[in-house]
Amino acid sequence: PDPRIVGCGVSLARACPRVGEGRRIDELFEPVSPEAPFESGALFRSPGAPYILREKATGMLLRGQVFSLRPERDRALFVGSPGLPEAEAAARRSDEQRMALQIEVARVLAESEDMARAVPRLLQAICSILGWPVGLFWTAADRELRVDGACEATPGRAAAFVRASGGRGLAPGVDLPGRVWTRAAPEWVADMAEDVHLPRAAAARSDGLHGAFAFPIPVGRRVWGVMEFLDGSPAEPDEALLKTAGSIGCQIGQFIARQEAESALRETLAMKDSIVEGANYAIISTDLTGTILTFNRAAERMTGYAAAEVAGRHTPVLLHDPAEVAARAGG
Repeated sequence: PDPRIVGCGVSLARACPRVGEGRRIDELFEPVSPEAPFESGALFRSPGAPYILREKATGMLLRGQVFSLRPERDRALFVGSPGLPEAEAAARRSDEQRMALQIEVARVLAESEDMARAVPRLLQAICSILGWPVGLFWTAADRELRVDGACEATPGRAAAFVRASGGRGLAPGVDLPGRVWTRAAPEWVADMAEDVHLPRAAAARSDGLHGAFAFPIPVGRRVWGVMEFLDGSPAEPDEALLKTAGSIGCQIGQFIARQEAESALRETLAMKDSIVEGANYAIISTDLTGTILTFNRAAERMTGYAAAEVAGRHTPVLLHDPAEVAARAGG
């Protein structure tokens, strides 16, 4: 076949000015899908076949369908529209991926009662959206980090690495999670398997794990934990992803801070209730309208009323003799 261009639409001519009649299509474009050279006749497929072409000079993608015209003369009609240059399309996909991460993390946290329920879902969500096969959740306690959750895209995919991680505590500054813990900032390792300074490098190499990044979970002025993710291929640092990871860490940290504040409030209220109920004198409190809110055991013994009978229902007037109240008011 001699796949020369015999015509070009106005929109394509504007997007790809190098296209012109008489030029060979394989000089200007290469097929992306299906992946087959034009010389094999791949362009002349069954009518309506979907096709993606990439302009060699700019990376511009053309998406459309191929229709055979007079197959005996090796003619075909490509009907479609120019797409984004490949670099721009890749950047847009990365933007969408980072946005999806933030949305999914927010959803998981909104639906979780506590971190114990949130951790496995967070690991699964981030691994799934990034397409990275391994995720670990480290918590800080007693001056060391310990694994508190792990996610493997395929069970056993990183058995040696997860075992090596779970079998030890990491001191501040040791290994990737320890460095992130100390610096309180996200960090990237292009190839963990080849980094001789990392204690788990051999385990990573054994499981075919390479690119890695981790980010802290700050709560107030302390780092509460670290999340770590690994890929099956070496990966150059992605500053935009690291920035998003830092934001996600803060998002999780805010969730933990709220959980801790609510827990502290419950403890305070429980202590208050214990003090009030244990007092050997009557304690009665009301709201601004005078309705009884608190009615302790001593008040029950003194008045003969049960707390359930009066709290939220009556004012202290119920407990007094109207004549006595009137006499004291007049006096």
